[in-house]
Amino acid sequence: MKRKNLFRSEMLKVYVTEDEKKQITKNMEIAGLKTLTNYIRMMALNGRVIKIDFSTLKESLAETGQYVSELNRIGNNLNQIAHKLNQTDIVEREDVEFLVSEFAKMKSNYNQSQEILLREIQKVTRSE
Repeated sequence: MKRKNLFRSEMLKVYVTEDEKKQITKNMEIAGLKTLTNYIRMMALNGRVIKIDFSTLKESLAETGQYVSELNRIGNNLNQIAHKLNQTDIVEREDVEFLVSEFAKMKSNYNQSQEILLREIQKVTRSE
């Protein structure tokens, strides 16, 4: 039998029971690896395969999209005020106060989201 010209030219052969093979295959799937060869190589070289579930972080990051829309809304308001200023040379106090309050709300929401995100990252990294 002719050997393939592979990057890894050395072969290891390991015998396991049927139950051990099922457990190894299950662990491979849990680790998210597609091939048994890669899983066994990583386990043999590194001692363990770590898979971190970032699904809770995805939920926390979803709030980031809200900041983008808030920034767009504030940008639109600024453009309207600039347009009004260019036409009349007058800016109403209410317009400026509204923008200041919008920025304050956005900053508060941003700080809260950062804290939540950091807590979620700490949970994920400590559990593994």
